Amino acid sequence: MLPPLHIRVDASPQMGVGHAIRCITLARAWQSRGGAVALYMHDTVPLVEEIAAASEVGIHRLKTGEAKEFGDILRQDATPYVVIDGYHFTTDYETTLRQQQPAILLAVIDDRFRETNADVFINLHPAERGSFEDCNARLLAQGSSFALIRPEITSIQRESRETASRLLIAFGGTDVAGLGEKTLDYLRANPPENFSVRLIKAGAKESFKNVDVQSSDWKIAPHLEWADAILCTPSTIALEAACSGLPVFTVTVAENQLGIAEAIEKNRTGHSLGDAGAYDPAETLSIIGKIFQDPAALTRMGKAGHRWINGQGAERIVNALTAINFHFRQATTSDSELIWKWANDPVVRSSSFQSRAILWETHSEWYEKKLASQACAFHIAETIDGKPFAICRFEQDPVLLTCLISFSLDSAYRGLGLGTLLLSSACKTYSAMHPEYSIQAQIKPGNAASISVFEHAGFRKMEEAADHLTLSYVS
Repeated sequence: MLPPLHIRVDASPQMGVGHAIRCITLARAWQSRGGAVALYMHDTVPLVEEIAAASEVGIHRLKTGEAKEFGDILRQDATPYVVIDGYHFTTDYETTLRQQQPAILLAVIDDRFRETNADVFINLHPAERGSFEDCNARLLAQGSSFALIRPEITSIQRESRETASRLLIAFGGTDVAGLGEKTLDYLRANPPENFSVRLIKAGAKESFKNVDVQSSDWKIAPHLEWADAILCTPSTIALEAACSGLPVFTVTVAENQLGIAEAIEKNRTGHSLGDAGAYDPAETLSIIGKIFQDPAALTRMGKAGHRWINGQGAERIVNALTAINFHFRQATTSDSELIWKWANDPVVRSSSFQSRAILWETHSEWYEKKLASQACAFHIAETIDGKPFAICRFEQDPVLLTCLISFSLDSAYRGLGLGTLLLSSACKTYSAMHPEYSIQAQIKPGNAASISVFEHAGFRKMEEAADHLTLSYVS
């Protein structure tokens, strides 16, 4: 059972609904692991309230929206897990929350890399990267693999296109630039001849030649499934469309959308068609109409989009939040099969000195000997809800007074910086219990990722051989 999750987010015509929608997606993933969730909002819009209600996520309205007000609420929880998402939540806001409730575990979601006071920093900018040293977080989640996509969208199955004739146009639940109205005015006078358009626009409902106008609806998945391509802003809807395998054509409304627009081009999942100030419906629809004449190209774009946005971001963020306060326990005989599966992970095998797959019989015999050995300490790392996600093994040489360490991380928990936290914690504990032993690690020379993890955990290179590097724990 997970602890309650408190999510602070807002939505308005000016800031849009994307932050709130992705937070509701995270809330649903937290609920699926057995945890309760509440959204704390000062500003909201009906569309967000509908999505939250359908997802059984409660909204608590704040009177002022100030950090002190939210901090007073968090003080009622002994160890609150908190997520904040919004450009108006600065490091000062984070600091105030920590002053109000020092026991807080704080995660920040942002679309740009910045310094933070958070425990977990989730940088959703598709290209911009930073380091732990630059943001000060204990865990750092970055990039498209953490994009928060609603589960009903990740389940869409799309076949290769033999023809293409259906364009979805969705400029967002607020559309402050008026792109939907401008497009609708053009379509009324110039309905398309060779393809159909479904335009999603707040408060509108009409149909005419090859055009169907529907009011904004939180159930976007059926529209994505219907379409052969989408015209939208480079925002949450663009990422959701890409995940569904839909080619994405974008018109940029705000500066903070430029990163997604550029990434769509870079990943060849669609095209950026300029900014809202220069938007011309006639030119835009002409460009898309010509691309519709090449269904194979649209299929390639759709497949590229699905590779780029895999839809597992919510689960990965929940993994980060539940694993950061991990605990170790002794390995037991019941862990044997899980450890065998981890050992045969392709990434693990490729970084091992012996890369062949390990047979179950071979593993079982080896594992029984290790558990019975007085020289071997075998530990399992678990999340706060008791889910195993890593192993850490110490093997002593009582003659040389050295201890060889090895560890492995479940693939679903990689890319967060957990390896460094695990190694650092395990080595500090082991060193305190066995100060006479020197902890060492042996790694393939070309395994840069593992070398980096060990060095950040306090290891330094000690010896270099043809087939391995020896690193020693120094702090």
